[in-house]
Amino acid sequence: MTERVSLRTQGISADWSRADGSEAVVDRGCLDRADLIALLEQARFLEAPTAPSDDPVWSPHVMTQGASGRFGFVMEGGTIYCHETICTVTPDEAADLATGRRTVGDVAEDPGM
Repeated sequence: MTERVSLRTQGISADWSRADGSEAVVDRGCLDRADLIALLEQARFLEAPTAPSDDPVWSPHVMTQGASGRFGFVMEGGTIYCHETICTVTPDEAADLATGRRTVGDVAEDPGM
């Protein structure tokens, strides 16, 4: 059985090459675990651009939804922060969470999660 998750992004260009700061949520379709890891490896080095004015700028954000639920990951210049675990995760850990191979409690720094 192939583990697939639906993927949406915010603040990431169409070709995943740069953080564009956009508030728009973009549906990226369904990906398997290996493709998700590859994209997270590429995207994790993105950093939110600085705004020239008071306009809001959105950090590069990857959102997944699958059988294990919804997960949100923020790219922070080389690291990936997971909202649900309240800690940084590796691309493999993020994909494991998204596909249900691991739980939030397995990955969270606070074992009481």
